[in-house]
Amino acid sequence: MATQKKECPLSFKLGYWWAFGLSAVFLIYSGVKIILSFLDHNYDNTIPLIMFGLIGLILLFMAYAYKGLKTWGWYGQIVINGLIILLGIIGYHQYENIILLVLATGVLSALFSSQTKTYLFDSN
Repeated sequence: MATQKKECPLSFKLGYWWAFGLSAVFLIYSGVKIILSFLDHNYDNTIPLIMFGLIGLILLFMAYAYKGLKTWGWYGQIVINGLIILLGIIGYHQYENIILLVLATGVLSALFSSQTKTYLFDSN
C-alpha cells in the first residue's frame, strides 16, 4: 500500500516562515553592519555584530529542524517566541516592540494550534 503524505497545515507553514524570516533579519543585519564597520575602519563593535550573526545561524538551524518535523525545533520556536513576547512587554513603549509582540503572539498561537501539534507529533 502506498502511504499518503499529509497536507501541511497553514499554521505550521506560518511558524517556519516566521522562523526563517527572523533568522534572515539577524543574519542580514549582522552581515551589513560588519561590512560597514570594516569599510569605516571602525573595529570596536564587531564582537556584538558577530554574536548577532551567530544568533541568526542558531535561529536558522532551529527553523530547519522545525521544518524537518523535529520536536526540539518546535520547542525552540516556542522559547524564542516567548522571549520575543517577554522583551516586547518590557519595552512596550516603542512601537517596533509592539509590532514584534503582536507578530510573535500570533505565531505562538499558531505553534500551539491543534493542527500544528497533530501534524508535528503524529508524523514522528
